Amino acid sequence: MDWAEASAVLDKVGEEIGEARVALARGDCDHAAEEMGDAMLALGNAPRFVGHDAETTLRRACDKFIERFRKVERVAASRKLKLAELDSQQIENLWQEAKRVGRRRKRLTRSRERSAAPRGLQLEIGFLEDAGDAVQKAVAQHAVDHSMIV
Repeated sequence: MDWAEASAVLDKVGEEIGEARVALARGDCDHAAEEMGDAMLALGNAPRFVGHDAETTLRRACDKFIERFRKVERVAASRKLKLAELDSQQIENLWQEAKRVGRRRKRLTRSRERSAAPRGLQLEIGFLEDAGDAVQKAVAQHAVDHSMIV
């Protein structure tokens, strides 16, 4: 299938997820898995409508998941908690905390980059940030490499 825009892809994904829910409600796991596969296949088409490819988008999502999970592990260890002994809500709370910390650090890093740069470079940084996640990820990695993130 081919779609004209991202919203059409997302509509199709929603349709497939709805079909998977119906199959699950009937207890038909095989059909549910088939519909989930259809949803995944359709969703793989969405990134191209926003100037990205599916593989890179999925790799970034996996990298972000791994980074965030490592934060959850560090927070749990700092509190002398064992993940295996926590219930799903406690792990979710740690996950949400890791997300908030990650967002704060990302904003702080961008703020430091801007304030440390000459005015002309500040404008260029702003332009590059608008260029997409690839540039933001590179800036964040630069900050990590140079110990700008605590």
